[in-house]
Amino acid sequence: MQSRLMARSVLLAALAALALVSCGKETTTAPPLTDRSLPSVLRYVRARYELPAVAGVVIRGDSISEIDAVGLRRLGASDSVTLADHYHIGSNVKAMTADLVAMEVEAGRLAWDQTLAQLFPESADSMRAEYRTVTLEALLQHRSGLPAFTTMAEVVTVPTFTGTLAEQRAAFAHWLLQRPPGGTVGQYLYSNAGYALAGVILERSASDSYETLLQTRLWTPLGIAGGFGWPAAGGAPQPWGHRDAGLGRLMPHDPDDPAYQFPALLRPAGDAHMSIGDYAKFALLHLRGLRGGPQLLSAPTFLKLHTPNGTYALGWGVQYLAGATTSYHVGSAGTFAVCVMIQPDRDLAVVIATNAGGSNAINAVQGACLQILQP
Repeated sequence: MQSRLMARSVLLAALAALALVSCGKETTTAPPLTDRSLPSVLRYVRARYELPAVAGVVIRGDSISEIDAVGLRRLGASDSVTLADHYHIGSNVKAMTADLVAMEVEAGRLAWDQTLAQLFPESADSMRAEYRTVTLEALLQHRSGLPAFTTMAEVVTVPTFTGTLAEQRAAFAHWLLQRPPGGTVGQYLYSNAGYALAGVILERSASDSYETLLQTRLWTPLGIAGGFGWPAAGGAPQPWGHRDAGLGRLMPHDPDDPAYQFPALLRPAGDAHMSIGDYAKFALLHLRGLRGGPQLLSAPTFLKLHTPNGTYALGWGVQYLAGATTSYHVGSAGTFAVCVMIQPDRDLAVVIATNAGGSNAINAVQGACLQILQP
């Protein structure tokens, strides 16, 4: 990517409101919610929020107990979704990035208390003084003070970078560390830029691309067949995303539209897609890790990843929800929305996904998760 960070893109809010939002509009077509089984909840939220499709997984103990998908791959078309279909998981990628960093920490190549001045010694003199003492841990807790990079106003300030993707990411990091803070260092400020910087740190530490690290160290061991960009790009028989067009209307998003692509420089903050069943494998990894059955990382590391500073840990929000301490995240890059909630004390996890973006879709996936988790 050699353009201005895909400057025409408008999908950088790859997040989630981590203070859970309340449910949105009702519709007269919504059936009554007579039970909280996964099929019932999926059909209920699809009707209530008028979504193209909804898919979900419930994990109990050491395996998937329920999995289902209902609806259409694209509004205006007739193809129904299948369990093999992929959803763009948005900012839920941040927990995967945090896992990769944790692997480097366990290998002794990184340390949680390393500062940005230590991690970028060539930029130590030129970076803003406020950033020099920010630790790797604080970076992943969104307490670095770095700008959010969730708006077009921030994107258009980025200069043109050339070279390989790794070289562009390194140049972006050098440029970013000279920008004024977006907030007070040490205080919580959700930042896609911070996780993009973590991606650069990974590439330098592990001497490989972020994409390769994600695939070889996390996806392949877990049996995840994931990808980057939009699931239906290039004509793939996959769900299209849908944008919120206002007034309760959803507009199908052409996955090959060059004006609406996730910037590769920010990929570690929120760009990947996979099936609902494959994403459940990642949720199960963390449920097991918190229940004393760690894989890929040690039990103390899983505990650290889920220990919050305030209400955010390392790639996970952590709050008391639906009767138990819950690790969760919601990812949406504007055309899909995916929610994951893990309750280790109940040995329970749930994932809900939809091929629509906007606050209504985020309300839907969060609401569905909470319905299923109600004790």
